[in-house]
Amino acid sequence: MFCRLNNKFNFINKFKKMKRFIYGAMIALTATAFLSSCKKEKPAEPVTLNAPTLAVVDQTETSFMVIWEVVENAVSYTYTINDGAEESTVNQSAEFTDLAAGTYTVKVKAIAPEGDEYLDSQWASIDVTLGSTEPEPEQLAKPELSISSQDETSFVIEWGEVANAESYAYTLNGGEETATAELSAEFTDLTAGDYTVKVKAVGDGENYLDSDWASINVTIESGDEPDPEPGTDELVGQYAANVATDKGDVQVVYEITKEGDEYRVWPLTYLSGNSAYYTAVREGNTLKVSLDGIQVNVSGMGTVSTIMCAYHLDPADGKTYLWPSENCELEFDGTSFVAVNGIFLGFQSGGSWYNWNGSVQAEGTKFVKGEYDTSSTAVSAGAAAVSSAAFNGVLAR
Repeated sequence: MFCRLNNKFNFINKFKKMKRFIYGAMIALTATAFLSSCKKEKPAEPVTLNAPTLAVVDQTETSFMVIWEVVENAVSYTYTINDGAEESTVNQSAEFTDLAAGTYTVKVKAIAPEGDEYLDSQWASIDVTLGSTEPEPEQLAKPELSISSQDETSFVIEWGEVANAESYAYTLNGGEETATAELSAEFTDLTAGDYTVKVKAVGDGENYLDSDWASINVTIESGDEPDPEPGTDELVGQYAANVATDKGDVQVVYEITKEGDEYRVWPLTYLSGNSAYYTAVREGNTLKVSLDGIQVNVSGMGTVSTIMCAYHLDPADGKTYLWPSENCELEFDGTSFVAVNGIFLGFQSGGSWYNWNGSVQAEGTKFVKGEYDTSSTAVSAGAAAVSSAAFNGVLAR
């Protein structure tokens, strides 16, 4: 009986111990759950959407369309043109119409859905140019004029071909313009007097603009002038040509005189003085001018030696040079002379060649015989002094 009671007592003690353990475990679990629920979870960082990849399609002179592929998780798109007002679209394209010529910048970004999970993308941009990008039209060069023939009632003006000219236009004494595709213009049935002919090269109006007017003066003398005195040389006299320069046309006058068997060439427009001439030798109807220099005093440069030599194209490279060792040749026909191989009148100083405005004449330039006033053009000095000169980039051979 005692043993049975003792076993019962032991069982009760074990049951109480187990009950206390279970209660303790439950309290510990409840406390752990409570403490865990008090800890605040850190939210995830939002994701920035990818920027759209842009392309241009359907471009015309006044419109274009910008397209892009779908951006994952985007709900719409916003775009601008040239940083103007923002526009919204759910499409993957934006069209722009009725535009003027110019360059346009289109920007597009993807718009994220509401919430903290995604952010709008960065702006993507693309440039589009509409209209012509061709360079501005170029002005044509002025024609170079010369008198090819002249008599008591008419004359002919000719000029070299101007690159890229469509045609030419000319006037006589400021009269009506006449168009021509030729490289010359003839004027007939004229009376004695002075005439001015102007010529310009005509461009296509798109790539090339008309040139400035080039002009040349022609004098027709009366036909009843007395015959020259016996023994007078037919080459003797004054001869003039109008030379086109960057500063306008210049009338260049040379005078031919003769002392015994010696011919003298006087550049009246540029030099004056008792010794301001070049000697020349006659061969038939041609004068070959000496290469001996004339000593002149140039302001700021001192005394220099001016020469009169040839000035013409070099067939080897297609460029034009002065030729210090080649004599000028002047060919006469009774009423004019032609610079067969061109004329360079100038001097060398400090390794560079200098000349005066208009003192270089191309080969073939024609000088017409007449009487000319050179009092306002020739520089005065007892020893052929010169007041100024300009470096014109002329190269020597």
